[in-house]
Amino acid sequence: MSPRQALIFGASGISGWAIVREALQHKDSTDRNSKTKPTFDRVLALSRSPLDESEFLLTKDTTNKRLVLHSGIDLGQAEDAHVLFKNIEGIENTTHVYYAAYGGHGTDLPTLKKINATFFRTAVSLITTHCSNLEFLTIQTGAKTYGFEFYGQPGMSEYYQPPHLETAPRLPAPYADSIFYYEQIDGLIRTHASILESDGNGNARGKVNLKEKGKPKWKWAEIRPDLIIGHTPRSNGMGFAQALGVFLSMYAFVEGKGKEVKFPGAEEVWKGRRTDSSQDLVGRFSVWVSLQGDGVANGKAYNVVDSGREGTTWEEDWPRLCEYFGLKGVGPASEENDIDPTSASPTSVSGSESESDAGTQMEGKELTGVDWVMAHESRWGDWLAQKRVKDLGQVKGSSWDMLVGVLKFLKMDRRLDGSEMRRIGFNINGEVNAKSDGDVVAEGYFRAWDRMRKSGIIA
Repeated sequence: MSPRQALIFGASGISGWAIVREALQHKDSTDRNSKTKPTFDRVLALSRSPLDESEFLLTKDTTNKRLVLHSGIDLGQAEDAHVLFKNIEGIENTTHVYYAAYGGHGTDLPTLKKINATFFRTAVSLITTHCSNLEFLTIQTGAKTYGFEFYGQPGMSEYYQPPHLETAPRLPAPYADSIFYYEQIDGLIRTHASILESDGNGNARGKVNLKEKGKPKWKWAEIRPDLIIGHTPRSNGMGFAQALGVFLSMYAFVEGKGKEVKFPGAEEVWKGRRTDSSQDLVGRFSVWVSLQGDGVANGKAYNVVDSGREGTTWEEDWPRLCEYFGLKGVGPASEENDIDPTSASPTSVSGSESESDAGTQMEGKELTGVDWVMAHESRWGDWLAQKRVKDLGQVKGSSWDMLVGVLKFLKMDRRLDGSEMRRIGFNINGEVNAKSDGDVVAEGYFRAWDRMRKSGIIA
């Protein structure tokens, strides 16, 4: 078998981190305990900031010279990126590319679109210029494709039909103008098509030979997860599970094991159906689909979610998740005086505003979630001083705005239909002995929190 080399853009992110681990663990046999040769001879992990191999929490059998870490490539600076990229040793041997980079968290929609469209355009240019042995490319997009953030807006009702299928039409203007995924995918389609229009040697606009027998010799797929549940070695703008884990870990420390903890969200979210996506599932499917050859069509999108069409609810999952921390999960608190998700950060009570002031402002309200964390600033140091916890900036740096936004303001049926990835033969359970969708969903959180404990993020 010809050598394979994996290249991951965004290796420090919640999906990229998982893809790196999966690429290192994947074997040509479905049995990971077998002595079958690893699928990839080399795994290149690209990140803007330096990473250390230890941050990937690898087992001894995957910690070896196959992992190569590269940092410093800014996809927002195309010219400089080309110079650095082409000098990566063996970059031309890359056969499989996994794009999971993301930037601009916290910016407005036009800025977010500009940043991420530029990032991916640069990445595609790097790949088609320097990776002459490319076989497959995956790009991760997400559930924003289906217009969650525009739910209830004029003209959206006919487009919002859960459980959402990959074949659903795109959103209409003006909403479509804010979805940067559309521009990324359209650019990739144009690039793939341009190879067909190249000269007899397969060269298009200065690109390396990526054509074989009259058609592009590489395929691509779009990976569409919903809310990604996972761990990253550092605080991440998309770290929903970290924010939830920090809250529950601190709550158990301050209030005591066995105490009731109210769901930190709205009643509609508590009962609404949803489909989460564990990072390991995203990593496993991304690598799996890229290795199917003629078994998958080119240019298809796949919803990658832990649940089937029915999904699960927080009402079903919350008690079980709270048990992980020795707590008793109960229903939502009162929604009176809900805070704006854009201001949901523990930093809002540090400095100019004291803990007692925060408590006074919230007097009479049943505290839970970020409200509770903010009202207990005086205990942050005690919690961080525990033997198992390291001060990694996780209290102020966790994605509190995301926690509030998802649990208080996404008051709709958020299901994606994950039937297609199952139809083409992917084993959703993998190595998890799951009896139900709820088992798979819960295991995603438990794995993330196990890793956070190992990294010292939570107790």
